[in-house]
Amino acid sequence: MGLLTGFFQGLVHPAIVPAYVIDTSLLLQGGDLPPTGPWLTTSEVNAEIRPGGRDFARWQLWQEKGLQFSVATREARGKVEACAQAAGNLLRLSAADISILALALDCHAVLVTDDNTMLDVANRLKIKTQTIAFGGITSTQDWQPRCSGCGKWFSAMPRDCPICGSEVRLKKR
Repeated sequence: MGLLTGFFQGLVHPAIVPAYVIDTSLLLQGGDLPPTGPWLTTSEVNAEIRPGGRDFARWQLWQEKGLQFSVATREARGKVEACAQAAGNLLRLSAADISILALALDCHAVLVTDDNTMLDVANRLKIKTQTIAFGGITSTQDWQPRCSGCGKWFSAMPRDCPICGSEVRLKKR
């Protein structure tokens, strides 16, 4: 029995079967697909899976079981990006992360991931989530660019600090 199988059995109501949007973290943590679908993902997530090896073979098996590829609307992508930008998380999200957050938003689906930044954005957008190897997040975090040299805070991420030339990093606000 995989990490998620027992837990997901309690979530499925006979009249309401939720859709699950699957992140690569489920695969990499060694979890199994929830016992009932539909299971959705995106081509951007598929591109993160390297051919060959155990994980690739399991990914192919999931596709044979019915893992479907779908595309989120531009509107949902825009909402995800705006929310992540407002929280200072946009630079911490990959194209695959944005694609599955938007898909979960579009489909009113459960997002299955252990990625803290994705969980943060999902929480802000009221997307239901399920973690794999830990209990999830207890609060959201806002991030903002700050110079590592002089300490100046910025509203947008510059390449280097225009004041002292030091590296600028994202810091918790």
